[in-house]
Formats: sequence, C-alpha cells, structure tokens
Amino acid sequence: MKKINLQLGLLCICLVIPFFGYSQTSEEPYYNWFDSLVSIQNAGLYSGVEYIDTDRATAEAHKFFQTPKFVKGDVVFQNQTYYNVSLKYNVFDDRLIVKLSNQSSETALAPIKAFTSGFHLGFHQFVLVNDAQAVASGNNGYYELLQENNHFRLLKKYNKSRITKFDTGRSFFEFKDARADYLLHYKGGYYSVNSKRELTKLFPQFKKEINAVRENKNKTDEAAQNSYIKNVMQRIRGLMSNANNAN
Repeated sequence: MKKINLQLGLLCICLVIPFFGYSQTSEEPYYNWFDSLVSIQNAGLYSGVEYIDTDRATAEAHKFFQTPKFVKGDVVFQNQTYYNVSLKYNVFDDRLIVKLSNQSSETALAPIKAFTSGFHLGFHQFVLVNDAQAVASGNNGYYELLQENNHFRLLKKYNKSRITKFDTGRSFFEFKDARADYLLHYKGGYYSVNSKRELTKLFPQFKKEINAVRENKNKTDEAAQNSYIKNVMQRIRGLMSNANNAN
C-alpha cells in the first residue's frame, strides 16, 4: 500500500492562528474554515496508508459500522479534533477510513491508529483503547464509549463475522453483525461485563441491586443486551456515588 504523509507548512500556521486566537469562541468554526481554505489534503492532519478494500462483499452484508458509505464526522488525530470529515469505520478489521479530497482526486486513507485517539459518527463516540494492559489482555482497539464518570468507563466493542459465498464460480464475502463485547475500565483494569454473572463477580457488594435489573435471556437481541448493561452500570454508578457521599 502506498504510504501517505500529509504536512502543513509552519508558516501558514503562524500567519493564521494568531489572528483567530482572539476572535473565535469555538474551535470548530475555525478549523472548518481553515480546512476548507487549504483543503484537507494540505492541512497536515493525517499520516497513514491508502486504504484499498480487496474483499468482495454485497452492499447489504458489508463490514462497516451502520453503512459502507462515507458520512460526516469528527476525528481526533494527534490530540487535535478535525470536524466535518468524511469517515467510515471498518468494524471487521477495526480500521477507521477517511476520505480526503481535492479538486482533481479523492483518496481513502487509513490514519495511523496509534495517533487516532477517537472519532464521532453520528451520536456514537468511539475511543482508542491501546494502553499496555489493554494490549496485553487482547482488549485493544476502537470501542464505543457508552458511559464515563469518576468511577469507570463503559465500552462497547462491535464485531462482525465473515462468511464465504460462491456465485457463478466466483467467491465473495457476507459480513454479519456478531455479538458485541462490553468492557469496563475500572480501577486501572479492564473487565468483561457481558452478563449478569460477570457483573456480580466484579461487584459482589451490589449483587442484590444487579439481580433487581431484569436480564434479557435472548443473547441475540443486541438492543436489549445494550440496554441491560447500560442500565446496570448506571445503577452501580449511583450506588458508588452514594457510598462516596456517605464517607
């Protein structure tokens, strides 16, 4: 794959930023204006490799989050947020894809993951989990951030399965939504919280309160499972806060 490095001249930064530093109350309008002025390819915001998808798949059974089309979103790259960028998230390969355009061409780029700390797609916020403990336990990658507070972070890992199909002597793939994994970042560690059993094992002091929340027995009902995990953790957060206030 072709390596792409995009850099912005320091002179442009020095000339433009001081003027807007005192006149903008929000960063987003400034960065949108700046990117449109110099074009996103010249903004020096991304480094990565050109993305070429070699997997033949149907439009209905794709490997991406929600849609195989690019949609507008925000991305945090090297600790700076870029707004209104064309993005899509390859769930199967756990790769963020960015479409960069100028007047003559378009390029699909996979930014270097280690520099991409997060992104937004619609109402979904994703964060990169890549600290040493996560890597050692095999829990690194992009996760949707469901809840974050002073006690824990609740994370959701989307998954896809791949099935090989054959038609008129040619093979192609169908990608299906697989069961998501729920991960809790708590007291410096990462814990699987995919079931009531795992939740009560992690929080035995709250077993009564966890049991009071009805668990959906249909593990294939992703919406119900998502709601259950979020409801339990919201209740646990309240119990933790009450315990801290009592001390």
